[in-house]
Amino acid sequence: VTLTYGGFDHHSNIETNMNRQLVPFDQAYATLITDLHDRGMLNETLVMVTTEFGRTPKINSNAGRDHWPQVFSIAMAGGGVKEGYVHGTSDPTGSFPEDDPFTVDNYAATAFSLMGIDPRNELMADGGRPIRIVNNNVIEPKIIISKYDVWLPIKTNGLSLEYSPISFTFIPITFKTILWNNLGI
Repeated sequence: VTLTYGGFDHHSNIETNMNRQLVPFDQAYATLITDLHDRGMLNETLVMVTTEFGRTPKINSNAGRDHWPQVFSIAMAGGGVKEGYVHGTSDPTGSFPEDDPFTVDNYAATAFSLMGIDPRNELMADGGRPIRIVNNNVIEPKIIISKYDVWLPIKTNGLSLEYSPISFTFIPITFKTILWNNLGI
């Protein structure tokens, strides 16, 4: 299921727009996570709040922020991700990743794995040309909690990768949330 809540593409008047959108979004997100937890469905449901890029660290001349692909945040809950975990930081200005960068390929491989999709899969393009669903299949094991079978790349030499199924087992205490906050806040 995919849900889009308005637009957060605020190239102008970011403060007014965010003040209008954040409270209803926070309430809806918290209600969804709580409801899934209360119904016993959160462990089997991966909830993701994502974007395709971040925002410039500085406000522009129109009181907004423009596109910035170097740093952005992702929130995930349930579906096998660790609760309350923050992965990665940015530099002090929020301009570039500083510690534990998490690429789009890492994120995609991890999310596909958690959903039971082998990130090594290929789709067939026009002309019978295979295209990988994820270019670099490096799953981030730090975010995974319960026993989920995932495929982790094992470096066999400097050039090639082989894959091996690995299970992770941790014991969750409360419902699982994750925030990859590369803005360091």
